[in-house]
Amino acid sequence: MDASLKNIQASEFGKAMAKYYLMFNSVLAMVKLGRGALLQEMLSTLCKAQEFSSIRFHADKAHLNALNKHADVKFPIKGRISTINDKVNILLQCCLGSIPFTEQKSMHTMRNETIGILQSASRIARCMCDIMAAKKDFKSLLHALTLLQAIHAKSWDTSKLLLKQLDSIGPQLARALLNGGISTFKQLQDASSFEIESLVNRNPPFGSKILESAASLPHLLMTVSQIQIYSQFQSNSEVELSVSLGLQNPDSVKVHSRRGHSICFFVAGTSSNQLLEYRSIRHI
Repeated sequence: MDASLKNIQASEFGKAMAKYYLMFNSVLAMVKLGRGALLQEMLSTLCKAQEFSSIRFHADKAHLNALNKHADVKFPIKGRISTINDKVNILLQCCLGSIPFTEQKSMHTMRNETIGILQSASRIARCMCDIMAAKKDFKSLLHALTLLQAIHAKSWDTSKLLLKQLDSIGPQLARALLNGGISTFKQLQDASSFEIESLVNRNPPFGSKILESAASLPHLLMTVSQIQIYSQFQSNSEVELSVSLGLQNPDSVKVHSRRGHSICFFVAGTSSNQLLEYRSIRHI
């Protein structure tokens, strides 16, 4: 709004709220996050969003409390599960940590609720990234992007079952590969098709198809060169850098998205938490 009150425009926060169709209080909580917010704070803020207000308890608190004690829950809830926010948090972390539901009475309902949570969580996390970029908060943006990546992959990047993201590999086969010493994409690509088929008890050409799927993942390449130094002091320096991004395997990359393109995020910042550059780059 200008001084004459004749020109009213939405703030960057308001534009993000409208872009992702989020409720006011959900976005307000993101804006109020302190600078340099940790990943756990990002997750907690996301799970408190009003978009999850329709979720209810269904005699499943005992099961949720048991899941909260699982070793693969990255950020356990302190105390007992008592709020809807806690439930959303645990269900989302069970998905990202590949933790199976074990209680027959609530298993089906929890699975359906998790599907709905993931759909809204992706939208909320994308808005969170835009909010942190608008705040020029480098560290918070990195953590928001980490959370967004995990939600899209349905797995933490530190998960032992990362390979479940590949076509034809679910948590069960990923666990079989893990037991055989294969838990990363690099280890999978270095394995033979026969070794893969032996570990997961599948017939040919299953191993070849898995290796083909692994080869279709994008291998990113980044080069950074210094162009010029404008000023150089102990506490403050100004330099010009050239950054080039590309793919090492452009001919074999397969698009793993319903939208027909994959996205790479480039973020640059300083040790003092100043955001210098933030871009999303699409590969079609």
